[in-house]
Amino acid sequence: MKYLLKLLRAEIRAIVALIQGHRIECVLLIVPLTVLLVILNPFTDKKIVLAADNEGSSWYAMAQKSEKYLKELGIQYQIHTSDGTIKNAELLADPNSHVNAAFLIPGALDAATNKKFFSLGSLDYEPIWIFYNHKKLGQIDSLRELAKYKIGVGPLKSGRYALTRKLFALNHVELDNNPNFSSDTLDKQIEKMKSGEIDGLIFIGEAFDKNVAKLLHEPDVAIFEFTDITAYEKNISYLDVVKIPASSIDIINKLPAKDILLTAITTTLAVRKDTHPGLQLALLLSAKEVDRNSQSLFFSKRNEFPAYVDPQIELSPVAKQYYDLGPSAAMRYLPFWLAIFVERFWVLLVMVFAVLYPLAAYNFGAQTFRRNQVYALHYDELIKIEKALSVSLPTDQTIIDLDDRLQRIEKALRDDEVVRMDTKLKHFNVLLDAAEIRKKIDRLLSVRGLRRMEQSANNVS
Repeated sequence: MKYLLKLLRAEIRAIVALIQGHRIECVLLIVPLTVLLVILNPFTDKKIVLAADNEGSSWYAMAQKSEKYLKELGIQYQIHTSDGTIKNAELLADPNSHVNAAFLIPGALDAATNKKFFSLGSLDYEPIWIFYNHKKLGQIDSLRELAKYKIGVGPLKSGRYALTRKLFALNHVELDNNPNFSSDTLDKQIEKMKSGEIDGLIFIGEAFDKNVAKLLHEPDVAIFEFTDITAYEKNISYLDVVKIPASSIDIINKLPAKDILLTAITTTLAVRKDTHPGLQLALLLSAKEVDRNSQSLFFSKRNEFPAYVDPQIELSPVAKQYYDLGPSAAMRYLPFWLAIFVERFWVLLVMVFAVLYPLAAYNFGAQTFRRNQVYALHYDELIKIEKALSVSLPTDQTIIDLDDRLQRIEKALRDDEVVRMDTKLKHFNVLLDAAEIRKKIDRLLSVRGLRRMEQSANNVS
C-alpha cells in the first residue's frame, strides 16, 4: 500500500512537471476544450417551471401528474398558474418569467408566436365541451343558433377563447365585443350557469375532468352535438373527432345516454428553444411515465402519447432523437444526471482521447518525461562540477561549494521513491557518474584537510 501511495505521488508530480514543461501545448489543448465544454453545456439545469392553467383545470391536473417522477430525477418542479394558452405563450417567450415549459394549443396562436418555441409532442386528446340549458333553450342544432343566448367562454388569453372564436367564425358569428359571450374562469361560469345567469358554457378538458361529470349529472343540462362535425375537422386542421361512448362517464346513471361525437384538440408540451436538453428529456420521460402508468386513459391507447401530431410548432431536436431512437444506452444503465453528462460530454471525451492516445503510443508518459527532465538537469550539473574541478588549482572554498552541489544531486537520487523500468538505466548512469566525481572531491578534501559540509534536508531543493 505504501508503494502504491508513493507511486501515486510520483505520478502527480510527473503530471505537474509535464504541464510545466509543455505550457504552450497545454494552453492550445485546454482553450478549445473549454470552448467546446461551454458550447455543449453538459451540466444540466435542475429547475422546470411549467405554465399550465388555473388550479382545478385539466391542464393543472395534468401538470401535477409529472411532479413525482421529475422530483425522483432530482429536478425542482414548479407549476405556474395562468389563464391558458395565450398567457402561457407570453410567459414562455419572456425570459424574465423563469417559465421554460408550457402547455399550449398551437392552433390558438399565430405562426410568429409558434416559431419561438420547440415542441416536445402532444400529450392527449382533449374535447371541446359545449354544455347548455336544454330545459330552457330546447334542442340546439347549430352554433349559430347557440350564439343567440348567453354563453360563457374562457378568459381572453386562454386557448378556450381563441378556439371558440374560430368555431363561431366559421358560422359567421363574431365573438369579440359580442354581448352574448362573457369571459371568465370555468368555476365561476359553472356557478353562473346553475344560477341561470348564463345559458351555456364552452371549455376544453379531459373526459375524466370533474367538471364534465358535474355538468352531465345536472338534469337540465345537455351536451351540444355537432351535426356536421367532419366539416369542422376539415376546416380547422388541428381538430380531431373523438367519440364519447354511451354510459362511459357514469354506467349506473347511463351518462351520456348515447354515443356522442365531439371535436378535440391535442395539448402540446412546448419549451423555450434555450431550455437545456437534459430538462427537455426529463419532461419527455415524465410524460411517457404518466401515460404508461395512467389509470384513466379514455380516448388514447396506452403508449400512444407523447407523440408529435401537431406540426404547427417545430419539433425539438431532443424530442426528434427520442422519438426516432428512444432513450440513449447511457440512460438505461446510469443515473439520470450522469447519463445526461456522458451523452453531452462524449464529443469532448473523444477529443481528449484523440490527443492523449498518440502521446501514450509514442511513450510520452508523464512520469517518464519528468524523470528524463530531472536526469538531464543532474547531468548538466555534473558536467559543470567536472569542469570546475578541472581547473589547475581550485580554491578551498570552490571545492567546498562543489561538494555541496554534488551532495544535493546524491540526496535527490537517494530520495527517489520510485524508479521506473524505462528510466532505470539513466538513473544508475547518473549514480555512477556522480560516484566518480565524488572520488575526485573526496581526494581534494583529504589532501587539503578540509571537512565536508553535510547537507540538511532544508537545504535540498
